[in-house]
Amino acid sequence: DFVPICEIMYCKANLSYTEVVTLNHNNILSSKSISDFEESLTNCSFFKISKSALVNTKFIHSYNKKNNQILMKNKELLEVARRRRTDFLEMISSV
Repeated sequence: DFVPICEIMYCKANLSYTEVVTLNHNNILSSKSISDFEESLTNCSFFKISKSALVNTKFIHSYNKKNNQILMKNKELLEVARRRRTDFLEMISSV
């Protein structure tokens, strides 16, 4: 399937596959690794919040510092890795 980049909300690693969640709530399972998606989407406002999640920053609704979680616009909660927290906070403060 071909999906416009602007419709990808986030990508989540699932073993050796990647689940791509789109704006219209279609989940696409890809045989590409999350690192392949990271390489392709780096210049497109995507940020890797953990080893297993790559989010489109345009679809972040809010961030809870206490729980270290992102609430996406589709009401999905995603955990930000402790090691990525500082980089994530710097990135959202510059947006």
